[in-house]
Amino acid sequence: MTLATKKLQATNLPRCPYCHSNIADAAGSLVVCNCSAIYHNECAVNLQKCASCQAPLAAVTTSEDAKRLAALKNLSSLRKPDPAILFQNFNTASTKAKYGPLLAKKIWEDPFFKDAYKLAKANSKGKLWLIGGKLYRNFVSLLANNSKELKELIALHGPLDFGADKCDFDFLTEKLTWFRHIPKDLYKEVTVHYAYSRSTEMRNPFVKERNNLGRCPRFVSQDFSLDLVSLKKAKGIIENGFPKTLGGYFQAVPLNIQACALNLETEELHLSPAFLDCIATRTIQPNHLGQLRNVAERKDVTVGELLRKKAESLYLFESSIETLAKND
Repeated sequence: MTLATKKLQATNLPRCPYCHSNIADAAGSLVVCNCSAIYHNECAVNLQKCASCQAPLAAVTTSEDAKRLAALKNLSSLRKPDPAILFQNFNTASTKAKYGPLLAKKIWEDPFFKDAYKLAKANSKGKLWLIGGKLYRNFVSLLANNSKELKELIALHGPLDFGADKCDFDFLTEKLTWFRHIPKDLYKEVTVHYAYSRSTEMRNPFVKERNNLGRCPRFVSQDFSLDLVSLKKAKGIIENGFPKTLGGYFQAVPLNIQACALNLETEELHLSPAFLDCIATRTIQPNHLGQLRNVAERKDVTVGELLRKKAESLYLFESSIETLAKND
C-alpha cells in the first residue's frame, strides 16, 4: 500500500471536535478553523467558537478541501520509530547555507512583509532578525515539501501548509530606538467626514501597544501586527540573567522550535542545538520551562495543552507529552 493511500484511509482521518464523528463521513460542507481543526458545518454553527483556539467558526469550505486538510494533518505513519526520515542531514553547514536564501525569498513574497520589515528597521538599531512562527513554520514547510518521502503525497494533494501565512511578524533586534517611529510612506489614505464636508488625509494606521515579551513595542494595523523584541529588554533574558546575545535569546524561548532566527540582510540562518534536535526528532518540547509556564498561564491553558496544540498545528510533529505517553 502506498503512503498516499494510507493517508486517505477513512480510519486515519480526524474526528469533529464537537460531535466526535469521522470527518470522512461528512456529506455536506465543513468548517476549517485557522488552527486547522475541522468541524461539520452544523457543529460549527452550534459551537460558534473553536474548541481548540476559541476563534470564531465562520469560514466554510467544501468537503473535499477539508478532507484534503485532514489527510495532510494525519501523518502518523511518518512518525517514530524513524524520527529523522524527513529531515535527515538538514543540520549540515551546507544545508543551512542553502535554506537561508530560500527562506528569505519565501518570506519576502509575503504581501505585507516589506512594510513590516521597514517598520521594524525604523524602530531598531544594530542587527535585526526575523523570529517566531513566520520563520519556523516557513522553514518546516520548505523541509517537508522538498522531502523525497513526501513526494507522492504532495503530488496528489499539493504542498503541505504549516500555517505560516496566518502568522504575524516577530523581530529581534540588538537595541530599540529611543522613540517609536512610523515611516511616512506607511501612512494610509483615509476619508475624514466633517459636519458639512469631507476630506482625504494621510494617517498613521498603526496602534502602538506593549507586548508580553518585555518592555518592547507591538504595532497593530488592519493588515498585520508586529512584535519587536530587544536583546536589551527581552523578559526571558533579563529574568534569567542570560547574556544579551542571540545565544541568550535562544536559551530563553519557551519552546525548542522557537530557538531560531534569520538575518534578512545577510540571509544567515541561525539554528540552536535545541531547534536542530526538535526538527530531527520532530518533537515539540520545553526549551525553558519557566517561560513556558508563564505563556501557558497567560493563555489560561496547561503546559501539556500548549505543547499539544503547537504539535497539532505542525502536523508532522508530536509533543513531548505524547512521547512520554508512548514510552510508558
